[in-house]
Amino acid sequence: MTASKVLVVYYSRTGATRRLAEALAKALQADIEPIIDRKNRSGIFGYLRSVAESLQKRGAAVEPMKTDPRSYDLVVIGTPVWAWSVSSPVRSYLAANRGHLPDVAFFCTMGSRGGERAFEEMQAIAGKAPRAGCAVTAREAASEAYRTHIAQFMEQLKTLTS
Repeated sequence: MTASKVLVVYYSRTGATRRLAEALAKALQADIEPIIDRKNRSGIFGYLRSVAESLQKRGAAVEPMKTDPRSYDLVVIGTPVWAWSVSSPVRSYLAANRGHLPDVAFFCTMGSRGGERAFEEMQAIAGKAPRAGCAVTAREAASEAYRTHIAQFMEQLKTLTS
């Protein structure tokens, strides 16, 4: 994996997805870039807005990205799971880059479930199947338990590149 040029792109409302993204970027020796949402999603109203957008399958207004995914061999894309769906900022990123993404892998953080459904949505929006997936609960992301998931994710990626 180290010979490949890898980019980790993520959105994080609470910091859980950011923590996982940073650990993955370090393990993959990858560049990293957050998706910056133009809306304030803090507090209860931000949470409710986020859930409503996910239920409606809407995207969000996001800042332009600094990196071009076409410059990479693999883009690892991370999202929090909102209402068993991909977050609206990641939905926007995937839609904007459909047709421009090289190989992809997905990761997510979630309350307890919804990762598989979010990955299915991400695949449909991106127009390509992920090489690997990593779903972590918020509880695991807040502890060291997420490291086991990262190791499994890395093994999936290694198996696919062999």
